[in-house]
Amino acid sequence: MNDAPAPYRRKMLASGRYDYFLDGVLQPIGEDWGLYEGIDGLWLESERRVPAAELSLTVSAEIREGKIARSFIRWCQGGQRVASALFKRSADGHDYLHRVAGAGSRRHSFREANFFPLLRVFTGTVFSAVPVCIDQSSNDQTGISGGAALDVELFIPWIKDPAQTSQLLSPSVSQRQVRSCGAPLPSPPDARAPSSPIPTPQTLRCYAYLGDQYGEDTRFWLSNGLLQAYTWRQAGQSTGGNWHVALAGMTGTWPDEMFGR
Repeated sequence: MNDAPAPYRRKMLASGRYDYFLDGVLQPIGEDWGLYEGIDGLWLESERRVPAAELSLTVSAEIREGKIARSFIRWCQGGQRVASALFKRSADGHDYLHRVAGAGSRRHSFREANFFPLLRVFTGTVFSAVPVCIDQSSNDQTGISGGAALDVELFIPWIKDPAQTSQLLSPSVSQRQVRSCGAPLPSPPDARAPSSPIPTPQTLRCYAYLGDQYGEDTRFWLSNGLLQAYTWRQAGQSTGGNWHVALAGMTGTWPDEMFGR
């Protein structure tokens, strides 16, 4: 399975990272991203690293007409590639090819589900079809049809248990519910200055997000399709707690409405 194309004659448009806080404490998780423009269009790339577990997840995606046209995904443990996947969008349906080390490739096709390649900078693809009603004078996001939720079906590469290497990046479908809401953008727990540019009330969107591991109090904030922050409570004794993920260190310019509606 081929990797993403080499960065040939590409110009970086924007870059940044996401910081992860658990119960107010910054976690040793790195998630950098970069947006590039080349002769073949826009490419959005990101890598999540968990040094303590020697894990990394890398995603490279070609963006066309506000959607992911193709995406290359790689999961590594201990410096070795364990699993890889390739997604391709077409008018007749979408193909997903994945492979784990020591096994052959498997191909899957799907039509309706919205493909989400796991990393935070791609969150805008999940919410791009969600209509939002906004009072521009107050930024009161009154919701979909008076607060009704919209059902969203996501096609997501599976990474729930890294110990089950034979299942990593295999296809999974998850049902989610999304609605717009009016919660203000929270400050990062360590009270740092926000990344520049600061989202304006006219571009900032807040969504409630429910399904799978995300409960009723989960909130996502986006501006022009770029995730600014999200908060959620994770259940469990070892990893449970209040998570806050925030955009940080952004440079360059993110295109307006990157992921088209």
